[in-house]
Amino acid sequence: MDYTSLAQAAEPDELTSNFDKSAAVVRDSLQRLENEIARPFMQYVCDSFRLHPVRSTYVTIFSCLALLPAISFVGFSLFVITSFLGVAITVALIAASTVIAFFGALFLASLVLLAGISLLLTATTLGTYLLIRLALFTYNAGPRTGIAEWANESRRQLLPLRFHPVERHSGHTPPKSEEERSRDYMAASKYSNGGIAGPLEDGLVDNGAVGADLGSPPTVEKSELANG
Repeated sequence: MDYTSLAQAAEPDELTSNFDKSAAVVRDSLQRLENEIARPFMQYVCDSFRLHPVRSTYVTIFSCLALLPAISFVGFSLFVITSFLGVAITVALIAASTVIAFFGALFLASLVLLAGISLLLTATTLGTYLLIRLALFTYNAGPRTGIAEWANESRRQLLPLRFHPVERHSGHTPPKSEEERSRDYMAASKYSNGGIAGPLEDGLVDNGAVGADLGSPPTVEKSELANG
């Protein structure tokens, strides 16, 4: 049994059924409108023309002639309302922007004034603090030493770290250069324990002194070496 063919055959029947239902709904709505509104209104108009022909004719003519002005009035009223609303919203936005800009300018001016006052108070506070510290340093350590210590402390506290002076420790000896180490090694090799360790000719200079160019112990001349 082919279910696909049955489903395809059932689709037109379902569409027809839905169309009939929609048509029935529309027909019922129109029937209700005709029975409840259209027929009573037509019956009222016919009765009015039969009972009051002159008045009914006047009212009918007046209604037809007033229809266009009434529609125009309604349209113009809507246009005026929309225009006034647009203008009111625009004016309100402009007024609000003006007021906000005015008070914003006052706010910025107050911030600038407060920034200046803060700078002045900061400078006054720092100046007072530095003067008090200067007075304490000069009172405790004397004018010259106190001023030097006060300047160093103020520099460390107020200036950034990269502007601080490099502190030199007295116990730290900088490394010697290659030339100094070589000179010390030559001096040590030539003079050991106050005597002459190397050849005598290496320690002799023009005037016959030993070690005169090396800054070693007292010099010894050639004649003294010969006598010895």
